[in-house]
Amino acid sequence: MEQVEIDRIAKTFFALFLEQSALPDIAARCCKLGRSILISDIDENPSYWLVPAACNQRLVGFIRLGLEGKLMAYGRFGQGPQLSDLPLLSFLSEEVAGREIRRSFGSDYGELTPPKLVHDGPVDRITWLSRGRSGDGKKVLLFWSFGTTYLRTEPVQRSSSS
Repeated sequence: MEQVEIDRIAKTFFALFLEQSALPDIAARCCKLGRSILISDIDENPSYWLVPAACNQRLVGFIRLGLEGKLMAYGRFGQGPQLSDLPLLSFLSEEVAGREIRRSFGSDYGELTPPKLVHDGPVDRITWLSRGRSGDGKKVLLFWSFGTTYLRTEPVQRSSSS
């Protein structure tokens, strides 16, 4: 499905999200849905749509829809009672993710690919992924998620024999 259609479907679940997500009062009053974001797995295969819900530059929640628009889940980010307890909306910014990945890993891993929002394993483990190479030439996966960075060596692709 196209992004416009996914955004329209997400709006049909917004009232349910607000009613059942136990948001702080101020967040519930000013919460608005953002544009949907296509989330891929770490192999960059499309997996699902994430529709963020935000208030005053804070990421308060989400609606997760399958590739064909079926509701998968909805919920909130963080459990704190204050709006300031919730993550910044900028955690969903490719520009911010790229800057943070370069700051954490930059010169040690050569040229880095532009970051892509993915899920690392379970669908609820969203993170930004950039690819680079270590000094010894190994391909490395570099991650930034909600202010935390981590990395691991990219698995070697085995070629199949005929």
